[in-house]
Amino acid sequence: MSELELLTTREFDAPIALVFDVFTKLQHVRQWFAPFEEESDRLLDPPACRRELPHRHGDRRHGIEFRGTYLEVEPPTQTVETWLYDEWPDAEAVESMDLHETDG
Repeated sequence: MSELELLTTREFDAPIALVFDVFTKLQHVRQWFAPFEEESDRLLDPPACRRELPHRHGDRRHGIEFRGTYLEVEPPTQTVETWLYDEWPDAEAVESMDLHETDG
């Protein structure tokens, strides 16, 4: 791992397919990612290749957006996508999620 990489490990007491859906499907992401605008449907479920996450942050008067492109989608175990935060337009990140089931 390089100094530009970050590894986060989490454990969930849930079936792997449900965890995958919570991280990738609009109806679930709206519940945990950020305070979305009610009429926003711009997050696209896999295997769509683009997604946008408009939301309000703190007391900002304007929305901020995260954008990304799915590079790989392997339900229910893996996604690889790019992330771009609108306030840092030259700092595109690549994020991967690898899910593993333990003890059924």
